[in-house]
Amino acid sequence: MTDIKIDKIIKSKRKTISIIIDENAELIVRCPLNTSKEYIDKIVAKKSKWIKEKQELIKSRNKIYGKKEFVDGVILMFLGKKYKLHVTNTVQNIDITDSNILLPKAYKDNAYSHIVQWYKNQAMQIILERVKHYSKELDIKYKSAKISSARTRWGSCSSNNTLNFTYRLVMAPMCVIDYVVVHELIHILQHNHSKHFWDEVKKVMPDYQIHRKWLKDNQGIMRF
Repeated sequence: MTDIKIDKIIKSKRKTISIIIDENAELIVRCPLNTSKEYIDKIVAKKSKWIKEKQELIKSRNKIYGKKEFVDGVILMFLGKKYKLHVTNTVQNIDITDSNILLPKAYKDNAYSHIVQWYKNQAMQIILERVKHYSKELDIKYKSAKISSARTRWGSCSSNNTLNFTYRLVMAPMCVIDYVVVHELIHILQHNHSKHFWDEVKKVMPDYQIHRKWLKDNQGIMRF
């Protein structure tokens, strides 16, 4: 048994066990359908040190960043750059300048929905274009690519080769977006995180570890 609380166990047709600490510092275990609770507890106990450290780190970040309020002057990320939100009567739709993201004053009372939709629209244009680019360059075919509202994953590849990317990824620099796109495309060839998988990623992006670290270091400011 382990003294660590498991907040959610998600069983599916996957072949491996995955331990996830979400943005609220909750522990989620994804595992194959026939995995016993005793075996899950054993795996969690084995990784207890890492789990506790990760949860403390996320709790600490949440205290620093808190819940983002969409008021004039709040900092938003887009393509790796910080912008100030500016509520104004000068635009009818959300727009962006060299230093500001402009929010129409008419949107102020429902700012969250409008800003999230703006990010999703940008992600549809930018991320899906990069998927097409790297799919052609690497000669890897995928079934479809979608933009989601995922909160714990930057991207995913399903068993039928459907790719999903969270809209929040468009807050990252283009090189980081490219890394996540390549990562998920390589999963079509290797549905795991084996050494061979990472070797294939490295062939395309020799500096991929820099981009992984950027996501890890900046995830706090890429959430609402």
